[in-house]
Amino acid sequence: MRSLSSPSRIGQAGALLTCALLALPAAAQQPSGTAAESYAAALQLARTAQSPGEVDAAVRALAALLPSYLQDVELPLKLGELTFRSGRFLDALYSYERALTNSAPGGEAELGLGWTLVKLGRCREAAVHFQSVLVTAPATSAAAEGLRQCGASTLSAAQSASAPAPTRWLQPLVAQSFYFYQNHPTVSYVLAPTLRLEALLRGHYYGAVAYRYSYFATRSGQTAAWNQHDLYLDAGYSARAAGVTLHYALIADGSGYSGTTHHVGLTGRYSRGFDALLNLSASFFQDTPVLRGELSFVLPIAGGFGARPAAAVQWTRTEIFKTLALTLHYSHRIFTLWLGGKFGDEQRAAYLNVGYVYDSPARIPYGAWSGVALRPGRKFTLTLNYSYDRLVRTDTTPTQDSSVHALTLGLAREF
Repeated sequence: MRSLSSPSRIGQAGALLTCALLALPAAAQQPSGTAAESYAAALQLARTAQSPGEVDAAVRALAALLPSYLQDVELPLKLGELTFRSGRFLDALYSYERALTNSAPGGEAELGLGWTLVKLGRCREAAVHFQSVLVTAPATSAAAEGLRQCGASTLSAAQSASAPAPTRWLQPLVAQSFYFYQNHPTVSYVLAPTLRLEALLRGHYYGAVAYRYSYFATRSGQTAAWNQHDLYLDAGYSARAAGVTLHYALIADGSGYSGTTHHVGLTGRYSRGFDALLNLSASFFQDTPVLRGELSFVLPIAGGFGARPAAAVQWTRTEIFKTLALTLHYSHRIFTLWLGGKFGDEQRAAYLNVGYVYDSPARIPYGAWSGVALRPGRKFTLTLNYSYDRLVRTDTTPTQDSSVHALTLGLAREF
C-alpha cells in the first residue's frame, strides 16, 4: 500500500510542546497589550526577519501565539516558512500541516508541506502535494520543480506547469529470488521468479496482483524436487491521513506438507506525521488456523533517515509466538537503503503486506535483512535485497537447526 503521510495527533502534541518551550522566553519578554496587537507584532517581526537571530526571535514570538490561534492560516504558514529556513523540518512539517488543515488545498501551505517532505527524504509523499498544487495553480513552477527533483514526473518544464495531476499510476515488477539452505536435511536451494503489477487509480484506489513460482531442489535422489505456486491479490483505498488494503493469498505446495492453503489479511494505516501500520492475517492450514497481528510505526528521524519498529503476536491452537523487529532506512532522491532484524519465535507467519508466507514447519527464532533500491531515471527502480532466517525444527529428534540465505533482484517501472 502506498503511504501518504501528514502529522499525527502524537506528532501534533509533540510539535505543540516544542512550540510552547520555544515560546517561554518570548512570553517572559512580551509587553502588555491586546491579543490583536501581539498577533500583528509577531507577524510583522516574522515578515522582516533576515538574520538567524531575528528568525529565532520571530519563531519564538509566533510559537507563543500558536496555541491560541490553532484555527488561523497566516500564523502557522509564516511559522512553517521560518522553521523551514532554520532547518527545523519536523517543526515546519507540523506548522504547514496546521495551515493546510485551515485552508483550501493546493495553496502556499500545501506547497510548503511538499518541500518540507522533500527535505525529510519523503519524496513519494511530497509528490502528492505538488500534484495537488498544480491542479489548483498549473503555472506554479515551484511545484513542478519539486516533482522533477523527486523524480515523480518526466514531463518537460512547460508540460509540468500546465498538466493536471495524473489519475492513474501503474508499476509492473519482475524479480528473481535465490534461496540457499545450509545444514537443511532436505532442501538444497530454491529458484523463485516473481511477476507483480501494482496500480493506483484516481490517487486513492489501490490494487495489486503477484505470482511467484518456486522450484525446490533437494539434496539427494531419495526426495524428489517439487514446485510451489503463490498467488497474491490486494485491493484497498489510500488517502493522506489513512488507508486500508485487503489481502488474499493462495499457496499450492507441491511437497505434500500443507497442500493448497488460503490466507486472508488486512493492512490499516494511520498517518499523522508518521505512519502507524496494523497488519492482520489469518492462514488456514489443515491442522490449525494461524492468526497473526503486527503493529509497526514508520518514524522519520532526520535528513532522510527513518526507523520502523514492529511487534507481532501469532496464535495457533497450541501455541502463542511473539516477535520484535526493527528496520532502519535512509531515503535519497536516487536511492534507498535499509537494514533490519527480528527476534522471537514465529512459525508459518504470513507477511501478506509484502507478499510472502512462511509455509514451513520450522520455527524462526531470529532473522535479518538489508537492501538497496536504486532509481537511475526514466521511472525505473532496481532493487537488491538480502535476508537471513534461522530455522529450527523442534518436532523432530534430534532437533534440526539450519539457516537460509535469500537474495532477490528486482526491476520495476512506473507508468
